[in-house]
Amino acid sequence: MTHTIFGHPLSQLIFYFAFYSIVGWILECIYCSIGQRKVVNRGLLYGPWCPVYGFGAVALIVTLSPLTSYPLLFVPLSILVTSIIEFVTGWIFEQVLHMKLWDYTGKFLSIKGYVCLKNSLIWGVLSALFIWFIHPQVEKVYLHLGSDVTYYGSLVILLVFGVDFLVSLIQSVKMSEHLRVLEERLQEARQALDRLKEANDGQKALLEKRAEELRRLADQRIEATVKRFRLHLKAFPTMSSKNYPTSLKAAREALKNRRRNQK
Repeated sequence: MTHTIFGHPLSQLIFYFAFYSIVGWILECIYCSIGQRKVVNRGLLYGPWCPVYGFGAVALIVTLSPLTSYPLLFVPLSILVTSIIEFVTGWIFEQVLHMKLWDYTGKFLSIKGYVCLKNSLIWGVLSALFIWFIHPQVEKVYLHLGSDVTYYGSLVILLVFGVDFLVSLIQSVKMSEHLRVLEERLQEARQALDRLKEANDGQKALLEKRAEELRRLADQRIEATVKRFRLHLKAFPTMSSKNYPTSLKAAREALKNRRRNQK
């Protein structure tokens, strides 16, 4: 029995999800590498894919394919669907990990920094072109594949992606925890320095020793964070954190200093 979603075989949608996740990762890496003038691995997972592109492509295929003959309706809906996907993805990531991978705050008609009018229009137009011109060619390739290839291939894709997603999620949660502890260390160091400024001569020696120890512990935590989560920091240089802004900034600065020292 073939399982379907809105008339599309499940194995077919899994194939599209994997294919467009990989294509999205490649395009993101190229775009960001050109912008930063260096090779950038633009991915949160270990594998070469950005699942938000896969989910977005599947959502567009399932919901908008029947409307391709109605451009006046299709384009606005493309903008709406892609905006919802971007908003929900950004919101979930911030709620779970307390970090924003992107932040459009300050841009025209931004909604909580997750979406803005400019990007929504760009994604909407690109999505319309995708459904009209790109996806039909990919669909032809898929239809030429044998049923066994697509069925067992979809099972392998689900297994590999599931493992990658789980491991990457655990790593991201650990990064959030590292930043939380680092934030506490930095706050303790700042408080020690404040107490040192107000201390009398009899207290200064002890407080100086304590402040130095706290600073050393904070520096060790910063180095450990950079070493362990270097790929995350490099892949998303505009990543922000409402809960741990100081620790994320310190980790990013330490990463920059490490690059300078390596040159």
